[in-house]
Amino acid sequence: MDRDKLIALYPSVFHVAHAANWPSIRTYGLLSSKSLCEKLLKLPEDETNQIISSHRPTARQQSGIVFRDQKPLNESKLLSCLRGSGLTPSEWYCILNERVFFWTNRTRLNRFLSVYKGEPCRVLEVDTAKLVERYEAQIELCHINSGATRMPDHFRSKASFRPISQFPYSSKHKPVELTVLGQVADILDLLRNPLD
Repeated sequence: MDRDKLIALYPSVFHVAHAANWPSIRTYGLLSSKSLCEKLLKLPEDETNQIISSHRPTARQQSGIVFRDQKPLNESKLLSCLRGSGLTPSEWYCILNERVFFWTNRTRLNRFLSVYKGEPCRVLEVDTAKLVERYEAQIELCHINSGATRMPDHFRSKASFRPISQFPYSSKHKPVELTVLGQVADILDLLRNPLD
C-alpha cells in the first residue's frame, strides 16, 4: 500500500485510552504495554514477561496505570486462529503487547466503544499524515481486529502485521488497525482533538 493512499483513505486514526492513563499519556505519550512495563514502571523482567505474555481476562492496575482487559480474546478460539502460524497464544500476546493500536475508521472505533461503554475513556483522534511522517518505520497495518477472536476464520500469524509498503491493499483487504511498535512519545503534537 502506498503511504499517500493510506493517508488519503484514512486521514485520521483513533486510539481509545483509559481515562486513568491520561496523566501518564500527557507526560510520556502513548506507550505499548511492554514499554509501560519496561520504561515507565521499570518492572523486573519476570514480571514484565508475565504481563505481556499472558491473557488479561480483566483490567489490571499497576502503580496508577490501567492495562486494558483482553476479554475479546478467547483462549480456545485463539488456538484455532493461530493454527499453522507456528505461534503459541503467549507469543501472540507478546506481539500485541509491543504495539500501540489505532482504529482506522469510526465504525470500528464505535464498535470498540460500545464494548467498553461502562469504562471511562478518552478518544484520541490522530492526524495520520503526521503520524506516518514521524513513525513510518515503526508502523504496521493489520487487516483484522487482532485483539478479538469472534471470527473463527480470522487466521493470524506474524504476517498479519505488515509495514505500509508491504500491506496488500484491495477492496476486500483493508487495514482495520494501524499499529506503532513501542511508543508514540509525542502523541499530543499529533492530535486533531487536543484534550485538557
